[in-house]
Amino acid sequence: MTDETARMLEEALDDEVAAQANADEFKRACLAYVAEELPGRLDAFAKTVAQGQPDVTRSLGAEGVRQLRSELETEATSLAGELKDSVGQISWPSSQSRYSQVDNDSIRTALFEYLSGARVGKIAAIFKHHGYDIQDDNAQREQGLVNPLSLFDESQFGLLARALNDLDGAKRHVASARTAYDNATVNELWGD
Repeated sequence: MTDETARMLEEALDDEVAAQANADEFKRACLAYVAEELPGRLDAFAKTVAQGQPDVTRSLGAEGVRQLRSELETEATSLAGELKDSVGQISWPSSQSRYSQVDNDSIRTALFEYLSGARVGKIAAIFKHHGYDIQDDNAQREQGLVNPLSLFDESQFGLLARALNDLDGAKRHVASARTAYDNATVNELWGD
């Protein structure tokens, strides 16, 4: 019995390694997609800000708007490069059980948390430098203009969610196989 449970544990561990590699590949693909889309999404967001604060935009003139867009493009390119290398820095979601699955929303939240704070703060600082109101007059002195959710589209997260759920399932299978192996070993040693 111990040999069979040992084999089952080894197979479960192999499946977990494969599921981890698959999930890591989908994480990289997800971040590559977000990074690729980020400059265009930031430019579209900047136009919305410019339209929402037309007096500031008029005061900048054509050259000021070109300068703003150039600085935002530079920051977007920098952030996109950082994103591509951030697989291990993001707190990726996991399913709590087979009844609680990872979905697009939980991946969106992980990316939101990663991009929040200093990362979007740099973008907001560019807007502020050019005279835009970044809504930083709150008690925390945090900017309220740039929401990380405006920098990516979650519609492409489905394959990653499935890969993360598969990984979590593989981890649960390893835990079950390990318990079976441990119990079989103890029973065999006990003489049962």
